[in-house]
Amino acid sequence: MPSPHLGGDSAAAHRELNGGTGGARGKRNGPFRALRHRRFAIFWVAAALSTTGTWLSNLAVPFVIFEMTHSATWVGIAAAAQFIPNVLMGPLGGAWADRFDRRKVLLATQMGGSIAALLLYVVVSSGTQNAWLVILPVALQGLFTGLNMPSWQALVHDLVPREDIQSAVTLNTMQFNVGRALGPAIAGVLIGTLGTGPAFLLNSVSFFCVLFALIVIGGGARRALARPRISALRSFGTALTYIRHQRGISVAIMVSLAIGAFFNPVFNLTIILATTVYETGGMKLGIMTAAAGVGALLAGPLVAASRQPLSRVVLVGMLAVGLAVLALGAVQDYTAAVVALFAAGAGFLAVSAGVNTAIQLIVSDRMRGSVIAVRIMLYTSSMAAGALVMGAIADWLGVRQSLMLAGGALLVLGALLFVRPGAAVGRLDDPHDGSQEAP
Repeated sequence: MPSPHLGGDSAAAHRELNGGTGGARGKRNGPFRALRHRRFAIFWVAAALSTTGTWLSNLAVPFVIFEMTHSATWVGIAAAAQFIPNVLMGPLGGAWADRFDRRKVLLATQMGGSIAALLLYVVVSSGTQNAWLVILPVALQGLFTGLNMPSWQALVHDLVPREDIQSAVTLNTMQFNVGRALGPAIAGVLIGTLGTGPAFLLNSVSFFCVLFALIVIGGGARRALARPRISALRSFGTALTYIRHQRGISVAIMVSLAIGAFFNPVFNLTIILATTVYETGGMKLGIMTAAAGVGALLAGPLVAASRQPLSRVVLVGMLAVGLAVLALGAVQDYTAAVVALFAAGAGFLAVSAGVNTAIQLIVSDRMRGSVIAVRIMLYTSSMAAGALVMGAIADWLGVRQSLMLAGGALLVLGALLFVRPGAAVGRLDDPHDGSQEAP
């Protein structure tokens, strides 16, 4: 059923969802309050270590591809090869998240991801100069990620009580950015000293951190609610119908599409910018690519503890990302580029945490896994398209011009979304859908 719009009461309702008022509020609204829950804390630490390994690979793959081909288009193809299998597996991953024990789904997909990462290490260490041989294990990793992510994000909700969801979702986004800060910096040192092979090997090993955590937390995480056994495609269609009637979730997904298309490809372009414009490598490349993660880390506690409506958090973050990416393409100095990436990371954290929290707070429990799967599928589709288009533009017009176009597009799309009649962004503050029946 459609969610009523909160109008002027949205901020008050949002405060209530995040712990109410009075003397206990400060304690409950601490930015790290979700870490009080032992199982969530164990999972969070393991996830941060594993994500650091992932970002070792995320820096090393475009570096290897660009060294082989000297083409931004090929770098975009490699990124798309990771995202497209992710999209294709989304319906099945969402159905599994709502149908099976999410912990067991994660155990299986994490093991598969580790094997794919090990295969990537073997291929690169062989000294091949065939870009497709590198792209194939990257695509295999994308397949396991597509099966993994709906259960991963739904499990975050399972490990904490409702009043700590915003803290848990923001901390989950922060752990991603812990990896985004540490991984590229470590990878820069490894690439500059030992080559790219160790980065891929460490990524394969890092998957076992999450496997260990999942074993430790055991059956303490709540299982998915029982649902009739329907096909993955039917589950996907049901989720689309549900989303159309939940305007807050629709707005959150539209914001995700804009960020996926015009901000996420900036990481690959940053590697090209560092290599071709600033002529840096090793540690300086690592610092540049880690800057966005550091910005997100520092912004994380502020967002997690924020008393502002989610709509306002997302609006400020969207404008910050657009301006920062525009500046990244325009500045001529290396230090200024690092500062721009830092600001972009902070804005990205606000947007990502805001839209993910909105979805988690609004969605009915029975639709959680399937709706998250749709959000991830559409988001990764926009990332794949953005990587291909922005890579082609970088080869055609130049990497700076591609970045400035992306920043300008984010500002325009943000303005259209936030000034349209009916104040669309305000729907991010819609209340929880308490219905227990799927449409």
